[in-house]
Amino acid sequence: MDSSGISIFKVPNQLRQTNEKAYEPHIISIGPYHRGKDHLKPMEEHKIHYLKVLLRQRNENSVARYVLALKAMEEAARKCYAEHLDHVDEEAFVEMMLLDGCFIVELIRRETGESRQENECVCRNFNMNSLTRDLLLLENQLPLFVLLELFQMTQMCDQDSDFVRLAIDFFSEMMPGPGIQHPLISSNKNIKNLLGLVHDCWLPSSDVIDRYVNTSTEYGEWNFIRTAMELEEAGIDFKNVNKNMGKSMFDIKFEKGVLWIPTIRMEDNTDSILRNLIAHEQCHNDIYPRYVTDYVTFMDCLINSKKDVELLYRSGVIENWLGDDVNKS
Repeated sequence: MDSSGISIFKVPNQLRQTNEKAYEPHIISIGPYHRGKDHLKPMEEHKIHYLKVLLRQRNENSVARYVLALKAMEEAARKCYAEHLDHVDEEAFVEMMLLDGCFIVELIRRETGESRQENECVCRNFNMNSLTRDLLLLENQLPLFVLLELFQMTQMCDQDSDFVRLAIDFFSEMMPGPGIQHPLISSNKNIKNLLGLVHDCWLPSSDVIDRYVNTSTEYGEWNFIRTAMELEEAGIDFKNVNKNMGKSMFDIKFEKGVLWIPTIRMEDNTDSILRNLIAHEQCHNDIYPRYVTDYVTFMDCLINSKKDVELLYRSGVIENWLGDDVNKS
């Protein structure tokens, strides 16, 4: 896998200003950007615990071989970050990759495996959804080649050997709608971290991708789309695409006066996930299609008031898992 070039960015200011908290980790720091912040320090003990458990399972009493391997890729890993990291010396950078990388690899391995007993300490002290959400922040990433190397180095004969598949399974429950696929990682050298992996596996169906490619440059602005209430008043019905039909949440279709929209599940972390995927698309604008940006822009055009939300909720387009009831005035 090509490990050259900047691939882990800081959130652009124009995006951060809209909702700064959506881009900030709540409980765990991954990589150098948020390293050392006071409210994230309690999780450092759990990273060390995971590393100790990993070594014990492998009957190892030293991290020397891991340190040696990470030192060999330190320069390539540094080049992945958009921000200069002169304040982080080699020893600290390698230690960060070791602790953060082994924690992620073991967390995903355990949460997607048959046995989860070693994760009790994390689940007891932290909300797993918040932890998973933090791993999908634009600024909270390690280079994927570091994770792949650590996964291979810690692999045992009775464990699953496909980290990419395990990672996709791990994150799929967090996505607010269907569409997760399992492409071969070797087929896309542009995938550089976990957020990029999730983005490239959360796709429209193949026929929608073809239509998107052929028409994405045809329209320049979205202001021709009316709100949901205005469209209903014009005689257009809204219906949700059944979850069991195997459609992606991007598979929106207008047919015979009906606007078919797959259900989006609104949870506490949905806003953060979508915002960070949009930031990812904007930072990689030259190589990534903007499925998430266009989807969110489309939904934003439909929703301009609480009545629009209520209409989409009644139609089954929005599934509310938040604390507030959208039907309450």
